[in-house]
Amino acid sequence: MSLTLSDNHRKQLDQFNNLTVEKLVREDIGSAGFSKLHERLTTIRSMINDLIAIATTAPDISNIYLDVLFNYISAYNSHGSKLVQYNPDANNSTQTKHTIINAVEGLYTYMLTGVDSTGQRPANMTFVALYSVLKQRQFDNISSNIIDVENNKAEFIDLKTKTEQLLATLQDKAKEVSLHDYSEIFSKQAELHSKWDRKNLGSAQIWLISTFVLISLFICFISKIEILYPINTSANATIITIEYLTRVLIISFFIYLITFCAKQFNIQQHLSIVNKHRENTLNSYKLFIDSLGDSNSEIKHALMMEVAKAIYDSGQTGYLGSNDKSEGSPSLIEMTKYVSGNK
Repeated sequence: MSLTLSDNHRKQLDQFNNLTVEKLVREDIGSAGFSKLHERLTTIRSMINDLIAIATTAPDISNIYLDVLFNYISAYNSHGSKLVQYNPDANNSTQTKHTIINAVEGLYTYMLTGVDSTGQRPANMTFVALYSVLKQRQFDNISSNIIDVENNKAEFIDLKTKTEQLLATLQDKAKEVSLHDYSEIFSKQAELHSKWDRKNLGSAQIWLISTFVLISLFICFISKIEILYPINTSANATIITIEYLTRVLIISFFIYLITFCAKQFNIQQHLSIVNKHRENTLNSYKLFIDSLGDSNSEIKHALMMEVAKAIYDSGQTGYLGSNDKSEGSPSLIEMTKYVSGNK
């Protein structure tokens, strides 16, 4: 690098070169790592490397621009150090991981848009502005003739177009990630309620097994009732009545337990199907939106209402009767229609 750098800048640059994406995603800790940040870190590192390459060939780089460049390098190093030092077994590791991911996402968004995590535009020079300045210096060093000026103009226009496209892509990616994340949440919830797996049964399967066990015990009890609780017909009427009542109470208790377990099975199956339906709705939503294009706002509104209904309405699955579903307060869909109708 032909630039004149301070010792602090050299240390930061050495640390940046050492903190490769492969080190930061932490594949050594498996699923607890940060593989989902691979694309973000790769993009951030590529953008910073582009600036470093430009600054190397551009003459007379002001210390102001160098400081801005190394601010981005310092931010990358700071987040990278936290990724390297992350311990999945430490206390509050989940919260720490979430904080680190949000910080990297915030840096990624700030470098592309100039807007920080609070939605503000800091007074510091944005990445695109710094890129433009350094690129202009580089072009000035190459040639000052009219042809080069026109080429520079075309390249700046192309850069603007690419930046706009990149921002649009970022927005689309953010929507896809949000839909995908919520879809995964509903998928996991569906499996918690109902899943056939020897090592990890769902709640519905546990209640179903409990129901069959109770039915088996009940059948055994009925077949042995004369032995377990015989009726002494030679005793007085009070004793005979007590013996009959004992039988009735035990049988009633068995029936209650069997009915309770069966109802719990139906509830868990109902919740599993509802969450699976929500997952399928979110997975298919983007496909419908993309097929509609930029027009058809009324159809998009109607589609969004149906998606919201699928998420917030419990629906009918066949496992719960009409008496088991509470009326409750007005749904979000009804409230939205009410508000829309009064505008």
